[in-house]
Amino acid sequence: MRPSAARILMFVALAGILLTGCHKSRRHRHVEVVPEEIVYTVQPFNETFVDGFEWANDFSFATVDIVGLDVEGEFTVYIEDDDFVPVYEATFIGSGDQIVLQDLTDAGTPGLWYLEVSGVNLTSDLQVIVTPF
Repeated sequence: MRPSAARILMFVALAGILLTGCHKSRRHRHVEVVPEEIVYTVQPFNETFVDGFEWANDFSFATVDIVGLDVEGEFTVYIEDDDFVPVYEATFIGSGDQIVLQDLTDAGTPGLWYLEVSGVNLTSDLQVIVTPF
């Protein structure tokens, strides 16, 4: 008996789901979103990743605090406002450096803001705190 095309397609889809589910990342991350701030903490192990989060911001500005210890690799912090307009973007390349930065976003439209943190071959304990004001 020859298997139907539908059975073959279902088998291939199931195999893809199972294989995807078997991938384990050594990256540990924690995100805390409260009206007062968003706190993103990550501990990647030589990984490439992109994490994005939305939060309600009733204000037009935010401070951006970035702390990275023994930064190896590259990471970018990107923020856009409710109108999808970029209000902050910074890229850092480290070779064992410590990064401590406090910065300010451009003025943006209050509402739903978006924070994206991405890393390329990043090995570091990294924390990004965004505080609206």
